[in-house]
Amino acid sequence: MVSLATFAQEAETQPDAVAPSAYNQGQNTAGRTNSDPSITIESPKAGYLYLFKLPPIKMGVISNLLGYAVVIGRSVNLDTVYTDIHHSRFAAKRVVTGWETVRWDYRTLDGLSADLSLTSGLYTITVSGYDETNYELAKDSIKLLYLRIGGEDFGVWVNTKYDGGETISTPLELGMNDFASMLNTGETKRFSVPMQSNDDTQIDLRFIRTKIMNNTEKVVETKCNIVTTCDTSKQYEISIEVRFPFVLLDGGQPAENNNPYFSTKVGYQSWTGEGTPNCVNTTFYVGRDNISDPRVFRLSVIPENIASDSKLTFFTTYLTVDGTGNEIFQRTYSIDFEPATELTITSIPREAKISYEFGKSAGVQTKISLRAQGGILDDIIQSFTLDPLPSYMAFDLTLIGSREFLYECNQPYNISYSLDSIQNGNLVCFMVTDLPERIHASWGLNLGTLGDLAASSFADLDMSHEVKRLALSFFGNDRPFISLENFPRKLRFENAVNLLDGTGNITVMRGLNETRTLSVCIAHNDMAVTKSFELKNNFVQMNWKIDLVNGTGFVNITRDSESIITMSTEIEYKNWTFVKTVELCNSRLELSWDINRQQRTGQVILSRDVGLGSPMLSFSITHEGWTLADTLEFSNNYLELYWQLPTSTNTHVELGLITEGGQMFHNTISLVDNGIELFHIGVGIKTDDHYVISWDYINGLITNFQWSGKLFRLTDVDIRVNLAGEMFTVSADIDVGQSGSIELQFNKAVAVTFADTASQTFKIQGVVSLNATRRLHLGWELGESGYFTIYTFGEPLGDAFNLEVGYDPQHTGSYQYGFRLMGQHFIQITRTIQWYSVNGSLVRIWILGDQPLPGDWTLQVLWNSQWYSVPWG
Repeated sequence: MVSLATFAQEAETQPDAVAPSAYNQGQNTAGRTNSDPSITIESPKAGYLYLFKLPPIKMGVISNLLGYAVVIGRSVNLDTVYTDIHHSRFAAKRVVTGWETVRWDYRTLDGLSADLSLTSGLYTITVSGYDETNYELAKDSIKLLYLRIGGEDFGVWVNTKYDGGETISTPLELGMNDFASMLNTGETKRFSVPMQSNDDTQIDLRFIRTKIMNNTEKVVETKCNIVTTCDTSKQYEISIEVRFPFVLLDGGQPAENNNPYFSTKVGYQSWTGEGTPNCVNTTFYVGRDNISDPRVFRLSVIPENIASDSKLTFFTTYLTVDGTGNEIFQRTYSIDFEPATELTITSIPREAKISYEFGKSAGVQTKISLRAQGGILDDIIQSFTLDPLPSYMAFDLTLIGSREFLYECNQPYNISYSLDSIQNGNLVCFMVTDLPERIHASWGLNLGTLGDLAASSFADLDMSHEVKRLALSFFGNDRPFISLENFPRKLRFENAVNLLDGTGNITVMRGLNETRTLSVCIAHNDMAVTKSFELKNNFVQMNWKIDLVNGTGFVNITRDSESIITMSTEIEYKNWTFVKTVELCNSRLELSWDINRQQRTGQVILSRDVGLGSPMLSFSITHEGWTLADTLEFSNNYLELYWQLPTSTNTHVELGLITEGGQMFHNTISLVDNGIELFHIGVGIKTDDHYVISWDYINGLITNFQWSGKLFRLTDVDIRVNLAGEMFTVSADIDVGQSGSIELQFNKAVAVTFADTASQTFKIQGVVSLNATRRLHLGWELGESGYFTIYTFGEPLGDAFNLEVGYDPQHTGSYQYGFRLMGQHFIQITRTIQWYSVNGSLVRIWILGDQPLPGDWTLQVLWNSQWYSVPWG
């Protein structure tokens, strides 16, 4: 009989190299996990005659003396007993020629065995046992006289095994003519076979040539309905094995010799039960156009009268052998069901189509495990847990033509998939929460015509509803390596690139208005990275045009709304956490450039529409209760940077920044300890609309240096510091330059010192005392005519003060204009001091409204590098 997992080849070839063994490489046996491995040929035995399927007959003294086993039949069936063997090699060496026929087998439900198709002659049969690394551990051999009788490779057997006992193989009284008739008529025949006792199991068996899938696929159906009255509280196993010449499938007659044949085994193993009668209907279909490459498979198992918590293993083997006895195609599958489940699987391998139908078993949580026994995947078990089990599932993958994937089922459910190694445990686990009823994905690629260097592509996803969560983990780790939450149900991606003209675009369309947060997490060892995307737009497009020859180009992003889109990244490493968040509030954002390398000029422009707010970039670092956070808000709608560098014909240099006078950005930094804010600093940065620096560069010397515009303005300054449980706050706006202002407010009494603030253009220095919650405003316009204002918002400010402001329009540090305030009591006050000049001469300095100054105050104005008292003139 053919083993459940016989995988590999049988060939009459010259003797090949012998695998490494414990006999010829004994020094390599150290460290083996096998304590006492062994393998012995159990059947055939020396001194016995094996005549077809009859029980062995003990022969006389001569046969015993010669040490031969004698086999008469269509093939040689080898069975072994073994200990700690993973797989085996069976070799039949012809005594006269030395040629070998080889089979390999892997340890499965029916043990280690082989079925050798040989020609008549004397043989030495050797079986070698190996571990998982293909290292030979043990061997045994017998001498064999084989007489092949019968040119027809045909037979039908029922194999039963009850409560761990021996396998009973019962040949059915079914001849080739009967089989051929059944193929044509679909007639069902009933047979009785032993399981626990004689004839306690009935089998209704049918073979027929038929068509499935709307009469498009020609198949051979092997169907058996099995009913047993044995004590099903014990473990038992039953299978139907069929072997017949392939030519019978098309109504032909087998030749005398060299008949390619087909073999299949279909059965199940019941692990537990309640002792009630069991009825299981199993059906196996296989496409029959080509013996070496079957087109379609269908497996069906329908359990009846089985306890709801029982476990059932369904297995099937498909084998084809050519006219010389070589295996040319083999598949062996085993499927575990917990609980026992009605299932029909249809697979078309070449078209990547597969469907599952679960019938009346649907509606409960079910675990299904699959194993392809033999070969490189012998150690692997694939398991699916579906909750609840749907009535059907269908997968359809098309790679030629339309390029699409279609999945359908009758209801949403949760599913987990695991890939396990018998030796190494879990390898991969994939879980899906709320898998939708329908998934349709399509994609395409257009490479254009030859030589145009253009390409376009698209990918389209349409699901009946969103997927709540996807998670992938490895090696039994409870923490997923990657997880994804709230995957949108509609998504389309389009892309077009033309390398010749430097253009391209990427478009993402969501097709829905609902806000969704998409999260992706990747974890490995002590590190986890989580990316989240808050999706509010139906349409997002990025366009670009890059001209490398002329140095021009642009990149822009367009959205269909001004809603906030949030993208965040979180990195966790041990007890450290880093978070980055980006918020976009505008429907259009563009970066463009125009750079002339020969003229050494250039221009870069960043622009956006006004929108509902400003883009923001946030960072935070958390460690053991401490959190340091920083938020940067980009406030400008328009920012232009331009430059002109010196050339051999033009010595002028100019660097400029155009901001349209708006605040460039606002930055906030905070430190939190276990939920308590220790300090907080917020500040905005501004420049004038035009900020320009220029000079002439001649013979290594800089001349005609000019500076226009104010570079530095601090706006919306907000400082909070936790002082032993009490919060100290500072609010300020600082605008320095020829015109400017300072506004300060503290929540506690404080003396403010301005030190080391001088630059080549501007300085402010001195000390001012402020009472708690008091607010001070100083504003000015400095020059030949100008003013400065003092305002305390209707309340006295504090005690002694001494402030001095200076400005140098030549940027040399020799201050020409400014003012000075000194006094002992900073009372409630509002004063504006003005001055003007005529033809370069100071005419008058006065107090607006001619209101007097407090008696202990001294005010002075710096004009043309000379100090003047207030009032003057």
